[in-house]
Amino acid sequence: MSGFIINGKYYKEGANIEHFPVNSMYKSWHKDEQRRVHSADIIQAHKGGKPNGAFIRQYPEEAQRYFTPEQIKEYGNDY
Repeated sequence: MSGFIINGKYYKEGANIEHFPVNSMYKSWHKDEQRRVHSADIIQAHKGGKPNGAFIRQYPEEAQRYFTPEQIKEYGNDY
């Protein structure tokens, strides 16, 4: 009879490993990676009551629905 080891735990041959435990370092890395990859999805149009330059740069077409051309010009280059 043979088996295998995952994350330091021995599993018998034929064991159901669909939901094997994942170490905390991987979970932490995965969450950070998801935040990085999807960070643009949560940018708000306004920041501190003013137009958000990051939103204007990320979504230029959408920004035209929220802001005037003058606001886009003023805040769009605000790094």
